Amino acid sequence: MDYNKEEFIRLLGYKSNVIRDNKTTLIEKYNSKELYKQFLIDTLRILEVEKPFFLLDDSYRDKVLDVINFYRFTFKDKELFSLANEIISEMNGLSMFTPETENDIIDEFICGHEDIRELEFINLNDFINTLAQDIDVYLALMSGDLSIIEDVMFIGTTNYFLAAQPDIYQDVNISEVSKQRAIEIKNNSKIKEYKKKQGAVRTLSYLQELKKNQE
Repeated sequence: MDYNKEEFIRLLGYKSNVIRDNKTTLIEKYNSKELYKQFLIDTLRILEVEKPFFLLDDSYRDKVLDVINFYRFTFKDKELFSLANEIISEMNGLSMFTPETENDIIDEFICGHEDIRELEFINLNDFINTLAQDIDVYLALMSGDLSIIEDVMFIGTTNYFLAAQPDIYQDVNISEVSKQRAIEIKNNSKIKEYKKKQGAVRTLSYLQELKKNQE
């Protein structure tokens, strides 16, 4: 993905906010001119790089437009007005897809994530929940405490981070915490699922290979 590390992490939070927050909460989160501008910039970046995200649920487009409509004439700035109009145009374009085309785009988006994460999603909601929880995994890595992160979530999100933004693991603490968790899953005798153990083995291998390449 064409994101730098800082942008990638910020957009993890953006996607989680759009998925989890209701209209009122989302509006409140971007209640200054600076925050609103960042919201517009982030929305355009998602539209540029991960446009299918806004097809996963119609409410995501609605929430974005709700924020824009709330602040559009509050923060009177030509640049913000231009960014908002660009987003509105893009959102209108997304609404023009036929159901068949929309489903094909979503299926391709999900399959791409399944390949990267080495996971099979049960259904669309399972995939959406995973996108929302990616930021939780990152924050847990930053804190050094992965106790609240489920094994499958850890494996899938780690694989995603390694593929999309490996610079995250230049942080020695994050790298070591991740390797330790992968080892724990691999060696945990209580875990009977073969796929989970093998997933941990592959994730550990990817982490070790990345460290070699960084040295």
